[in-house]
Amino acid sequence: MSRTEDENASDDSASRSNLGLGIDTIPDAVIVADADSGRVVDANAAAGDLFHCQPISLIGRDQLELHPSDRADDYAEAFQRGIEGERVDRLQDGTPIQIESFDGQHKPVEINACRKTIDDRSVVLGVFREITTQLERQRQLEAATARLETLLDVLPVPVAVLDVEGTVELWNQAAEETFGYTAEAVIGTTDPITMNDDTFEKQLDRLLNGEVIDGHEAVYRAKDGTRVPVEICARPLYEDGTVSGAIVAGVDISDRRHRIQQLDILHRVMRHNLRNKIDAIQGWVNVISDPELEDNNAVTRIADASQSLLELSEQAKQIRAGLEAGATEAKAVETESVMTALRELSSEKFPEMSVTATDSPTTAAIPAQAERPILSLGQKVLEYAGEGQIELKTDVQDQYVVVQLVGTTRLLSAGDCSLIRDGEETALRHGSDLTIAQVYLAVESIGGNISLPAETPPASILCIELPRVNPDSTPDTIY
Repeated sequence: MSRTEDENASDDSASRSNLGLGIDTIPDAVIVADADSGRVVDANAAAGDLFHCQPISLIGRDQLELHPSDRADDYAEAFQRGIEGERVDRLQDGTPIQIESFDGQHKPVEINACRKTIDDRSVVLGVFREITTQLERQRQLEAATARLETLLDVLPVPVAVLDVEGTVELWNQAAEETFGYTAEAVIGTTDPITMNDDTFEKQLDRLLNGEVIDGHEAVYRAKDGTRVPVEICARPLYEDGTVSGAIVAGVDISDRRHRIQQLDILHRVMRHNLRNKIDAIQGWVNVISDPELEDNNAVTRIADASQSLLELSEQAKQIRAGLEAGATEAKAVETESVMTALRELSSEKFPEMSVTATDSPTTAAIPAQAERPILSLGQKVLEYAGEGQIELKTDVQDQYVVVQLVGTTRLLSAGDCSLIRDGEETALRHGSDLTIAQVYLAVESIGGNISLPAETPPASILCIELPRVNPDSTPDTIY
């Protein structure tokens, strides 16, 4: 600071008595500067406390002298922003605005300024508020936020932080790996995973009202078109006592569902079919052992029941083996070739059935693991329907493909429909096997789905949804 306190005190042009602004009643530091010259013409007692001087010692100084001298141009730009009505606490490069006190201390401040005209004189009134405490709190918050982001990023569970509008503010590594969307592509946008889930939108409203969410199950579509079943847990986030957003964790429960489904199917076999067959075998053993009865068919029936047991056991074993083998496939297959194979299967083994394919505007590649389940399902449908007409349709989307079998009559038995639609355990009917269960698990294991839309007649439409893949690469390469 170039001027002495005595020089400032003796400057007749710096008299405080002519303005009459009553700034001494304001608790914050107030400095009034001439709008043309930029020199201080008035200052209140709080300004003296801020600058560690008497208020009159500030009068006559250029307003730029109140700040560190090495960045005069930057402070001039900040003053202009303040005069234009902006609350100013940082320079353009983000550095906090500071004042330089008479004893050489630098203090961060926030400045609010306005222009006034008093007795034909234009002045700028600046209100200075020290923000050392606020900046320290902000630094602590930023450090805590950085630690939290690091912690969330290393969690093995997909986590997203949303604002009150549902916009993503944080997207961790596990979320990238599970759903295929990078943080760069997601942050700043509405969460692509939950934005189409009407149920979750209602849950988000609950979160913003301070409630918590536990155990909300949903199926979301990953970037590669696969369906990912998740269990959602979410908590509201607070800032100064007000909900400012939500932290959402989505646990991938694909493996859990597959294990449950496999156990359900094996339980189905053990509870109903194996037990029934064992009872039948025991009954025919009693027939043979009864000397008063003669039945030449007893041995044959025992052999048949035993063979049926072996076949069911082998199918149950192949369910897991088939899923594990399918995971090693590394190629794609075109939907057109699968539709052709289905038509050839019909003409060779079921000539009484009419199978036609509706022309699709485009063909698309699906995981090669899907071809065998589709053909097995097609054969099962042809065996059950027996006669009539089946139309094959394909609906190609950017991320997935839907193959439809549309029949003129029911396509599957009531028990098989129940497994697909409800997942309910039912006994296998006479002549049934585990084909539908095996197909169902195989399709789900590659991120697909089998469904039976509501229609008339019942169960006459069967939909197989599959992820779309790059035909020139592995199923992991997506559009």
